[in-house]
Order: sequence, then C-alpha cells, then structure tokens
Amino acid sequence: MSDLTALTRRVRPILLKTWDPIGIADEPRAQDEYDAYAPAIARMLAADVSEAALASHLLAVERDRMGLRGDEQRAAQTAKLLLALVKH
Repeated sequence: MSDLTALTRRVRPILLKTWDPIGIADEPRAQDEYDAYAPAIARMLAADVSEAALASHLLAVERDRMGLRGDEQRAAQTAKLLLALVKH
C-alpha cells in the first residue's frame, strides 16, 4: 500500500465525522458519501498544503459541487484536523 493510499484512508473518517456538510455521518448506507473527495485532499496534504488553502478547497466543494452555502468554521476545523495527519 502506498503512502498516499494510506493517507487517503486516514482522510476519509475526518471528512465523514468532522466535515460532513450534508449531515450523513450516522447514516449507515452513506458512509462512502465523501470518499470521492479523499484522494485529492490526500494529494494536497502530501504536497504540504496550507491550512487556509485546504479550508478554501473544502468550502469550494461545499459551495460549487454540493450547492451549499458553506461553513467557514467547519472547513477551518476540518482543515486543521486533516493537517494534523501529516504534521509531526
């Protein structure tokens, strides 16, 4: 398993439990709802993305792809947790 694959697997639960912009974390049949976003986020993390850029990406997904208003605080909190996956 590559490092990027392992990182993608670690991103997934944070997207589901912390970010969860559509509120499906407790829906058993929707546990893969955000999986499509995890590889790009893992690549961003591997490329040493800034917290601000990652939060901005999450907001763009909420607004542009999901058609939501976006929650800046949630995006910032999620970005911080995601960055903790790669910070030592």
